Amino acid sequence: MIQLRPSSSYRWTRCAASASFEADQPVEPPSDEAREGTAAAWVADCVLRGDAHDASDMTGETHANGHLVTPDMVFHVQKYIDKVRSYGGTVSTEQFGRLNEFIAGTLDSSIVIFGGTVLRVKDLKYGFEIVDPYQNTQLLIYAAIELIRLGHPAHITHVEMSIFQPRAYHPDGIDRSWTITVNELWQWINWIVERGNECQRPVPVATPGSHRDHCRAAASCVALAHSVYKIFAVVQDVRQQKMTAEELSRELTLISLAKKLIDARKS
Repeated sequence: MIQLRPSSSYRWTRCAASASFEADQPVEPPSDEAREGTAAAWVADCVLRGDAHDASDMTGETHANGHLVTPDMVFHVQKYIDKVRSYGGTVSTEQFGRLNEFIAGTLDSSIVIFGGTVLRVKDLKYGFEIVDPYQNTQLLIYAAIELIRLGHPAHITHVEMSIFQPRAYHPDGIDRSWTITVNELWQWINWIVERGNECQRPVPVATPGSHRDHCRAAASCVALAHSVYKIFAVVQDVRQQKMTAEELSRELTLISLAKKLIDARKS
């Protein structure tokens, strides 16, 4: 049985073969950016857990991965800590949880329960690559795991899932959220579990797309290669016609998709 991580759910929910493909790839050492993000999450966890009063207490400390906690990191992470603390309620961090027999992982986000009716799932993203909470499968899984851990409390009716990204510019600010009802959450989870079941098939289907970002198996993916080959074709047509704005828009959408596939294969 293939074990599926919430952090890569944006990929395996869209390409059933990606999980088994990646399982056959050698483990790569984490990048400097990944080590930095892990260190930032560690600082937040230590403070919210009560091992330090605030982020500045961690200045000069070194994470187990060798990354140093700098004043700049302290400045940005403290914003996240202050936001989490402003809600009050119970804070839970770095909890390992299981959605089912093949979907499990450590919730590196902070979970805050407040007001009696809303569960807040807040995830610190320290890097610059923009992450949005809307339909974010990782946050959806985290929220479901936390509700299961809490015993499906009837008084919680809504879930607010948010990304806190202190260093990257976004027109919606550094703290972006998406709120749905608990019933809507379970509808999403049913879809996610169905996609997880597809990953367990003897021969899962590979589906190329923008989700191939950071896929370690992209270079050996035949589906991606053949999708690129299909883009190229020689068509003979002597007609000419001025395109409408709507036709241009559709054409640009197709070209953008084709460029993403070609860029993915080239990289």
